[in-house]
Amino acid sequence: MKQLRAMAALAAHAQRVGTPEARRHWALQAFKLKATRRDGLEELGPALPSGFSRFDASSARTLSTDEFAFIEDAFINDPSFDETLQQTLALFNGRDSAALTATAIKGIETILSTTERPYWLDDAISLIEARLQKHAYDPSLHVFDRRTNEQRIRDVEARWAELTRRFKLRPTP
Repeated sequence: MKQLRAMAALAAHAQRVGTPEARRHWALQAFKLKATRRDGLEELGPALPSGFSRFDASSARTLSTDEFAFIEDAFINDPSFDETLQQTLALFNGRDSAALTATAIKGIETILSTTERPYWLDDAISLIEARLQKHAYDPSLHVFDRRTNEQRIRDVEARWAELTRRFKLRPTP
């Protein structure tokens, strides 16, 4: 609770000051906490068009090496297994990080060990696959289809099984 109050004070300060630097500082600090991670990501890469589920990482080009390192460290040390996992992968699309990839793989395994199959899981798996193949994922290749939820779940599970076999992944959630 103390951290959330501190984040609220920092957000109010960033709003008053109104500089891009103050907003960026707030966004980075917001990302560090799981409770405000989504807010930080939306500031760092605004919600946008097609491709990644409501998230555009194109503004990541404006992040410095130190800012990427800060975000990577925050995510690896306290990973989240909600939509921010997929959004973090999108933010790092095309940027190599074995530790981030390993953390994301553990996240997908954790999610698949539950009965939950969130709508963004397809994108997250595509991003991990691109990372393993050492290239950037092109969101314009994403095809929206008319599969039923049951078909989508079967496809996601089969795709993940094939990916873990092909890349000999041995994740441990």
